[in-house]
Amino acid sequence: MFAGGTFTNAGGVNMDGVAFWDGEEWNRMGTGIGTTHYVNGFVPALDGKVYAHGFFPDIGSATSRNVAAWNEDIQDWESLGEGVTFGPWSVGNVNALHWIATNNIIAVGNFTNISSTGGTPNQLGNVARWNGSEWGRMDPAGDFRMEVHCLAVSPGINPLMPEGELYVGGWFTNHYPLETSEHMHGMARWDEAASTWHPVGWGITGAARRVYTMMFGQDGNLYVGGNFTHALNADGTEVEANRVAMWNGTVWTNLGEGTTGSGFGWDNVYQMTQCNDGYIYAVGDFTNIGFRTAGGPAANGFARWDGTNWYPVGAGLGGEVRAITINTNHNDIYVGGRFWHGLHEDGSVAHTWCVARWNGMNPITASNQHRVRLLAATQSRFRAGAWAAAPTSPMCCWPGCKPPSSASRPHKWWLRRRHPLSR
Repeated sequence: MFAGGTFTNAGGVNMDGVAFWDGEEWNRMGTGIGTTHYVNGFVPALDGKVYAHGFFPDIGSATSRNVAAWNEDIQDWESLGEGVTFGPWSVGNVNALHWIATNNIIAVGNFTNISSTGGTPNQLGNVARWNGSEWGRMDPAGDFRMEVHCLAVSPGINPLMPEGELYVGGWFTNHYPLETSEHMHGMARWDEAASTWHPVGWGITGAARRVYTMMFGQDGNLYVGGNFTHALNADGTEVEANRVAMWNGTVWTNLGEGTTGSGFGWDNVYQMTQCNDGYIYAVGDFTNIGFRTAGGPAANGFARWDGTNWYPVGAGLGGEVRAITINTNHNDIYVGGRFWHGLHEDGSVAHTWCVARWNGMNPITASNQHRVRLLAATQSRFRAGAWAAAPTSPMCCWPGCKPPSSASRPHKWWLRRRHPLSR
């Protein structure tokens, strides 16, 4: 398990913001990242390295800003050029990374420059490609004006979205050069042959108009979540889609009635994933999803979609849920965020602290001012990107990835206390 955050101690060992768990103990990852910066995510790659991205000026021996590779053979970080930044006045931020090959990596986030270029404006436009020796634009004419939050690559199951086709989502409305840009409204598709971006329908709209997450489902369609109220087809028709929607390559479709919240705008969908039971799981800071009628069951930041209806997972979590991932070996679901307990269907409470896992790894915990931002699992290791740490607390997992008929374990939150990450 890989962890990144603002902690200085893991399992009683001095750390500096990043660490990995080998199944028995916590281990240092070079000289670390410091406690004023953070990792947004880890991407394990086929070249045997683990790529970290986030908000940092350097990490270990690597001096590349916001992105670096952990080389387990040498037990240290490696630079990817000089990284990417938001000009000389800000480090910037990399929100997501897609590894195609060692010499073909795509990063999205909030950045405009290659680190060495100082104040040269708009050299990058919140999207960049690493070619093995340097970072550069995707579109030679320019990429996006505003922040890009997420990306997804088509598996090619749907013939309308060919294999390898790249989609991005965020807070942008158009791209450079502005005088020739098509309106995109938070969604765009990359045309590799023409080296340019195209809209996805007309994207999404709403007061906040942000796409935070996207994923391709087992049906080959593209599912998106965020903070928006409608999706726009290419012919201008609007589809009511409260924070969740599906694109089939031609038109947008809503996923039921979407989310509802507290009335203060706290009804975002931050991440989605699909399990081998076919359900699509969504997490966020919503209180209900698909239940607008009085007396409907509360979802509290965690729900699943069966293709027709939304259902709560247990009764959700007691706070904001930012991250979700699946361990396909054990059919378990891991969640992370800023919450303090899991809620059973019968109303009982399982006390947790910001990250959830069922079978006994050391917990990643967080103070009231921090949260877990990213979780990822592979067959061999569970990986977590966290933003913080604090006292010992239990870990928790919902074993709900198996079909409802499975009786191998009850559908409830599971706890396990182990050593914490701490400040």
